[in-house]
Amino acid sequence: MWLQRVLRVLAGLIGLALLFHTHTAVATTGAGTEFAEEEVTVDGAGVQLPGTILLPAGEDPVFGMVLVHGAGPHTQGSVRAHAEAFAELGVATLIYDKRQAGYSEFERYYELLAEDAVAAVETLSAHPRVDADAIGIWGLSEGAWVAPLAAASSSDIGFIVTVGASGVSPLQQTSWALDNTLADRDVTGLFGDMVTTTGLRVLRGIEVFPEADFDPVPAWKQVDVPVLALWGAHDQTAPPTESAHIMAQAIDPSSQLSLRLLPDAGHDLNIDHPDEAPRSELTPEYPALVVNWVDEVVNTAEPAQARDDFPAQHRTSTPLAPLAWWESEWVHLVVLIVLGAGFLTYLIARLVTWLRRRRQPQAEGTENTGGFVAIANSRMHHGVPLTLAVSGLVVLVGFFGYYGTVMFSNAMMLGPVIGTRPVIWLLLQALAVLTVVLVVVVAVRTVKQRRSPDTRSTSVPVVLLLITGMVFIPWAFYWGLLLP
Repeated sequence: MWLQRVLRVLAGLIGLALLFHTHTAVATTGAGTEFAEEEVTVDGAGVQLPGTILLPAGEDPVFGMVLVHGAGPHTQGSVRAHAEAFAELGVATLIYDKRQAGYSEFERYYELLAEDAVAAVETLSAHPRVDADAIGIWGLSEGAWVAPLAAASSSDIGFIVTVGASGVSPLQQTSWALDNTLADRDVTGLFGDMVTTTGLRVLRGIEVFPEADFDPVPAWKQVDVPVLALWGAHDQTAPPTESAHIMAQAIDPSSQLSLRLLPDAGHDLNIDHPDEAPRSELTPEYPALVVNWVDEVVNTAEPAQARDDFPAQHRTSTPLAPLAWWESEWVHLVVLIVLGAGFLTYLIARLVTWLRRRRQPQAEGTENTGGFVAIANSRMHHGVPLTLAVSGLVVLVGFFGYYGTVMFSNAMMLGPVIGTRPVIWLLLQALAVLTVVLVVVVAVRTVKQRRSPDTRSTSVPVVLLLITGMVFIPWAFYWGLLLP
């Protein structure tokens, strides 16, 4: 249905930065550039993707590694710092532009991305300088969901390296990441629940959160090649300790699994330097750690396994329940239509009445008493219903606008915070309370009016406005606007 599609698109436009919450920052290596570059084309699943092979200096065959992006519409540049660091240490790397067809805010398929990654492995293995028996795949964040899928479908992949892997679903991981961001601003309570739980559940329910419930465990259970999984101790995007435990339980014990936690590093294994300049660089020990591990995997029959101690997480991620029937996408659609149309209908009706009165001929010798203020204070108490319609519409538009801003900014653009709640949210709550009070006032006045023998029946716009107000109350409770 076209109206349902419109709602999904609008919901996506106001709330789907979370789809790219696992981002890839561009970092510098701080090293030299002792490598050559060759442009190639990766024949992905129905698309051709521009790529670049970074070759270490020399003539001997070298190990190879394909780098898979994190979430978002990335080009080669977003992972180039990692590729350069590995190439400088003797590993040939292939980076390629992420597909555009079949990957957007509203659709993505990890199996499709895995096919692209396998095609990239085949491209790299065909290069004469690369040892076709020593090629692996490196996945960052979302790429860590793609890497095991690719490895399970290709015998050409000899090892896996992941950075910032999440052992939980994208929906659960995003909720955890948003919760961390809010906690850093000391924002807690029902506003936080609205952002990290209710809002995400609704986005999944109206099907604008692709691969929301993707379970990485089955893919990891199929992996039978050595795996090096790395996390930054300051990772606030993917839960390191939980993910390490999940991977350790899922991967076959006979496979070689190393779990490493790097201090001072973030999600992308970058170290920020905010005091010097707005830049970041790869944590120093990371590139050599990976290359030494790859060398050991390729040249040792039974490479050693390393398991760092992972501290307990300050907070754990929690699964998000699916929507119940009463909060399904159709219910949200109907409620949104009722609220928007109801408040607007009354405002339009009052505007039409005002225009008609303005056009009425004025009796000679009388003063023009028309106008919006006069209408609002007339016998029918138009001022209260009018204020109700305006406040309700402001809350409706303001809520979605603010929620969209919060989500697009990964909960960074909250505005000023008082106590544990943003000021804008407090204003929306105050308007929501005012709206409920006005609903009660209009309802009481309408009952009195209908009981009065001297008063005619209630106008249709007022009846519709009351119905809209009655729908507004549970809607506002659902989104936490009427809760302390």
